[in-house]
Amino acid sequence: MARPRDRRHPRDDMTALVSVEAFDALDHVEAELEWLDRVLVAAVTRQRAEGRWRGEDDLRGVYVSGELAEAVVAGRSVPFPGLADARPSRGSLDAAIGETRPDLPLPRIWSRFDLDGFERFALLLALAPELDARYRPVLGYLNDDVAQGAPTVALALDLYAGAGPSSAFLRGAFRVDATLVRYRLVRLRPPAAGTSLAQHSLDVDEWVVARALGDEALDPLGTRLRTQEVASRSARLERADSPVVVVATDRQAALDEAAAGVGRRLLVLDLDDLPESFDAEGAVRLAARRARLDGDALALPAKPLLDAGAALLELVGALAGDPLPIAVTAEPAEADRLPDPWPRRRLPPVSLADRRARWRGALAAAGVEAADDAVDVVAGSHPIALDRIDAAAARLAAAAPSGPRSAAELRSAARAVARHGLGGLARRVPPGRSWDDLVLPARTMRQLREIAAALAHRPRVLDDWGFRASAAGGRGMHVLFSGPSGTGKTLAASVIAEEAGYELFAVDLARVVDKYLGETEKHLDRVFVEASAAGAVLLFDEADALFGQRAEVHDARDRYANVEIAYLLQRLEAHEGVTILATNLAHHLDDAFSRRLHHRVDFPVPDAELRRRLWRVVLPTHAPLDADLDLDLVAERFELAGGAIRNAALTAAYLAAADGRPIAMTEVVQAIARELEKAGRGATRADFRELYELLGPADPGP
Repeated sequence: MARPRDRRHPRDDMTALVSVEAFDALDHVEAELEWLDRVLVAAVTRQRAEGRWRGEDDLRGVYVSGELAEAVVAGRSVPFPGLADARPSRGSLDAAIGETRPDLPLPRIWSRFDLDGFERFALLLALAPELDARYRPVLGYLNDDVAQGAPTVALALDLYAGAGPSSAFLRGAFRVDATLVRYRLVRLRPPAAGTSLAQHSLDVDEWVVARALGDEALDPLGTRLRTQEVASRSARLERADSPVVVVATDRQAALDEAAAGVGRRLLVLDLDDLPESFDAEGAVRLAARRARLDGDALALPAKPLLDAGAALLELVGALAGDPLPIAVTAEPAEADRLPDPWPRRRLPPVSLADRRARWRGALAAAGVEAADDAVDVVAGSHPIALDRIDAAAARLAAAAPSGPRSAAELRSAARAVARHGLGGLARRVPPGRSWDDLVLPARTMRQLREIAAALAHRPRVLDDWGFRASAAGGRGMHVLFSGPSGTGKTLAASVIAEEAGYELFAVDLARVVDKYLGETEKHLDRVFVEASAAGAVLLFDEADALFGQRAEVHDARDRYANVEIAYLLQRLEAHEGVTILATNLAHHLDDAFSRRLHHRVDFPVPDAELRRRLWRVVLPTHAPLDADLDLDLVAERFELAGGAIRNAALTAAYLAAADGRPIAMTEVVQAIARELEKAGRGATRADFRELYELLGPADPGP
């Protein structure tokens, strides 16, 4: 058949094609297809000899004739001549290419992926209909199916080695772990669910077509793949048939180390923002395909691999067993969850001085001026990666207001660029609360201010003054808030985080706690890892549900529960961030947690004086209040926690608004009754006394 340039046609003698010094990529592909033509012509001739197509029989393809059956049986004892006849020219072409032009695109694919003769043939056969649509009817003829214009596994085996057991061993080329399929050089397409491997059709994607023709511009992953050149050489990373884990708190530092360690360019895959048409496994396969063909090493982030599960980790391990160096960049907590056989290379942690220097350099490069002490503040409060600092500086430059940027602005930029996935397991507590919102005993307020000060000055004390080495439990700070519900524990956590410039995330226990063994620990580990990446304060409300006392062992469930609590103790101690545990059952916490706490704050039920202050705080100054509203009497009469007082004030406002009048004693008393009912306490005359009549007529019920 004619080639696209219409320059060459099948011929008995291919010696003219083996002077390849002046070949370009298309010349070589044309020569390969001409060789393939010889094989296909022989196959068509054989099928005609077997009688598979007999004239214009209207029932052709609907039944098998006796003559066809006899011809096929007879043909089993006669070797297929197509490939044998084509071998001399195949050998001449291979010899010429190997001696003079191994740099051509198609031979480069063969050599980089170490393809054997059949794998090369299968790839060429799959390429043919993509390069020249005129192959499709020929392949349909050979498939005995005019609608099947792509080669099948059965046809590839038949053409290369003949049908029957003699070709069975070649089926291994199409296993999921074989080179052609693992790297998606060839794709297998089943005609229907449950069909055998032999019936799968073969095709190639546009990237393989482009690379076979010498076009290196096309890549289906687009900007999610980037290259990083080798900046300098260091001691080489351990060469092993497994990925090498580079452990660092800063991913860019890990990439620099990986590039230097393997001594070659890195192909860096970003798995955080894949299009809907890609899953993580598919993206890794395509990135590995490109890296191996171009002679690069592949760099992958640990977090998406861990999120995807064991199957993807197994694939990455298998890919690294090929001649493809793979580096996995991981933070310390992530590295602990990766497979143990993968060797580790641990980099020194990024110091506070490193972050300060990076902030100053990045801001200067972006033309952004910072206020006094702003860099020191944000470097200490937000331990984000160095490359994220660059991104934060760029974000500040894009905003382009005049004047020096404040610490609050730098913190906001750092929060915006921090990589974390806390949203799936924790709820961000909205900021904006201040000390004025807290109504607590003087001793409790003093403790909270001490905690806020310690949190704000941790970088100075631990790093600048050198207390990190002697600080019990490392850099982390773990605080216990204990007290009845509604006494202000969550509000206090919000105020402390706001004061120190941190975001506060309340852990969602419904998503973290799992009934399956080991899942709760995995979720909690992810929470701590993500909080470290975000530089966020974690709030565990109802902490006794997670950190309860270890039980006496009576069965396997008790034994596992104790192991789970022991793990949580270790993980909490290893966390270098700030953790606030809130509970109204402090006596249920395991004693070992108490030894790991830096502060404990008790939140008592407010007394009458605090309740008066609470009522005045929760009723806004511009809210309309009736003259008969006696807040002193309400505060004295009803022992409510701060949360219940806030709810009652809001309910009273809605009741008054519905009646079109100011908030009066009637609405407040009725709202208090609602709060008592929610707590399981009925509204009794003994409690309400002279105010009982304001409740109105009793509910007659159904």
